[in-house]
Amino acid sequence: MDFRKKGTDKEIYDRYKEQISQGKHSIYLVEKNDFLITKGLYKLIESTQEEKDSFLDEEDGKYWKKIPLDISHEEYMYIKKLHGEIKEHKTRASGTSILGLVVIVVGIIIAITISTVAPYQQETLKLAAIITLLFGFLFIACGTITEEIKRIYDAIRDLK
Repeated sequence: MDFRKKGTDKEIYDRYKEQISQGKHSIYLVEKNDFLITKGLYKLIESTQEEKDSFLDEEDGKYWKKIPLDISHEEYMYIKKLHGEIKEHKTRASGTSILGLVVIVVGIIIAITISTVAPYQQETLKLAAIITLLFGFLFIACGTITEEIKRIYDAIRDLK
């Protein structure tokens, strides 16, 4: 017996995808609201004793409820950054990028050496220069790409 809801596989997939996104969205809102209230970014509205999260003010004898300010996602991220909740990731040269620079420098030194010692071997000089430049730039590109992937991964991890 098929316990799935009626519809095509795509419709079922879209429904589940929507439910998952709504669940994540509500978790995000709960975390956002808790953060704003703990940082004092809320407004007070008069409440009743029965309402959830209401508290009694001893001075006026009324019940109040804290409602977080309505702010955009960008403002929320900026406030988290100001409070030190989000770390800025500084980029640094990876070992692969440094290796690429070393390969280029060594290739230049080899090319200069070959050109002074054996000036008649111009084809070897060109080949050595091209190979070292290609491998050097390849290493630098790989290092840069891996650092960017790591930076994006760390930023996403900090948001969770």
